[in-house]
Amino acid sequence: MKTSPLIKTALTILSAVILACALGGCWGPKAPPCGDWDDDSSLVAVCPSVSSGHGSISPSKEVWLNYGKTTTFTLTPDVGYTITSAGMGGTCGGALSGYKYTTNPIKKNCTVVATFSLSGKSVDYSDAVVTTIAGQRDHYGNVDGPGASATLNNPGGIALDSDGNLYIATETNIRRITPDGMVSTVAGTNDRGSCVHGGCDGPCTSATFAAPKDVAVDADGNVYVADYLDHTIRKISNPATPACTVSTLAGSGAFGSDDGVGAQASFEAPAGLAVDSSANVYIADGRLIRKVTPAGIVVTVAGTLVEGRADGPALSAQFSGAYGVVLDAQGNLYVSERGSNDIRKITPDGMVSTLPGVGVGAASGEPQKLGVDVASNLYIPDNHSCAIRKVTPGGEVAAIAGAPDRCGVSDGTVSQARLSRPGGVAVAPNGTIYFSDSALIRKIEKP
Repeated sequence: MKTSPLIKTALTILSAVILACALGGCWGPKAPPCGDWDDDSSLVAVCPSVSSGHGSISPSKEVWLNYGKTTTFTLTPDVGYTITSAGMGGTCGGALSGYKYTTNPIKKNCTVVATFSLSGKSVDYSDAVVTTIAGQRDHYGNVDGPGASATLNNPGGIALDSDGNLYIATETNIRRITPDGMVSTVAGTNDRGSCVHGGCDGPCTSATFAAPKDVAVDADGNVYVADYLDHTIRKISNPATPACTVSTLAGSGAFGSDDGVGAQASFEAPAGLAVDSSANVYIADGRLIRKVTPAGIVVTVAGTLVEGRADGPALSAQFSGAYGVVLDAQGNLYVSERGSNDIRKITPDGMVSTLPGVGVGAASGEPQKLGVDVASNLYIPDNHSCAIRKVTPGGEVAAIAGAPDRCGVSDGTVSQARLSRPGGVAVAPNGTIYFSDSALIRKIEKP
């Protein structure tokens, strides 16, 4: 039976009335937007917020209360985050106890802001286990399928998307591992291509790469590729869909260090990638650290054409074989160097320093790509020591898996497992560490 337009209208009005009553609108005048009050209002507006942006709060919008009443918020942190503090401001006063707010019994026509702060929590890996999720030991190739039967051709840099898919830069193509362990080829062929700015672009099934060294994934799921021998930054749009395409975001295809737009720019040795929340891509490029905007504008953010180890202001600091790069939650950029084996830090205000206790003469002798967790701990795959090392924000350095006297390939607890040539690394929000190792993709995970 069809519903008449008149009945539909009546139902819509009734639903709106019920919603208004649920929000408190039935006990007095309709509340205006939070903080925008009429003189005749007798309500208190309570406006919740999560300052770090890594969680959700319910109710998520302003709550309208008669003065003297209470409301309770439910705060749900994102995976890997914990609640660190709660506070309030505004003109109402009252009391915030835990997540329960009680208005001042004599205040009205006012607002209060309840603010909750979250921070990433560190993981204790002392009882973690190392397992292999894809690839076959000593068998290099491009076979897709379930992880244990798939083969990988020299996997390097890796990156996770928001759905838990792992993207891998291999010798000639880009591979993907789904959360259920299926390996597929996202873009590229089994042949090495040599492009001159976009000459090998097009549908993912026919596009080619010269030598992918690293990948990064933005918030929209686009995958960026450091095409090392082609001296370009490539972009994969709509990955793992029929509309998947490869384009060249920046680079002429020639060796160089010119800034500019798209093909006007040139790169020396783009090897490491990181992407921020605005889809700006940062590149470890030999002696320089570069940035490419979503519009393809390339600028140098640190380094000079003189190779060295000098710290200081970004554009006068020196780098030697910049190879890996990662961004932490505070906007600090970390760079691994193959020339010096140092780990460098570039602050948001453009100062470069060298991390103490990591690099030449220290425990970490041959850093590869870099990873970071939600608590801004840094993770360093170390070829020389056959280990994955962790550097805390306070500067403490420790191996969490592997050791120089245990080089090899075997799974087990972190105190027993053997690592061979750890290269790329990515850390999931829950703290699971994924890393490439010879022909394998492995993970370190709490039991």
